[in-house]
Amino acid sequence: MTRSIRKVRSGLLGLAVAGALGFGATQALAEPAPAAAASCDTLCNRVCQAAGFIGGFCGDGVSCSCYL
Repeated sequence: MTRSIRKVRSGLLGLAVAGALGFGATQALAEPAPAAAASCDTLCNRVCQAAGFIGGFCGDGVSCSCYL
């Protein structure tokens, strides 16, 4: 009788561990991706508006050009 209790106990422990790992994996995969960084055009537009211009754009992907 003690062998059957040990088998049941170890089976329940195995199910509990598998359940915990399954829950953790589900939560890790369900986490949303981090927000993407602002595009160059959006950043340039904000910088130019802060400098007093109407807006701006990123012409070559590196430097900002502001509208007059």
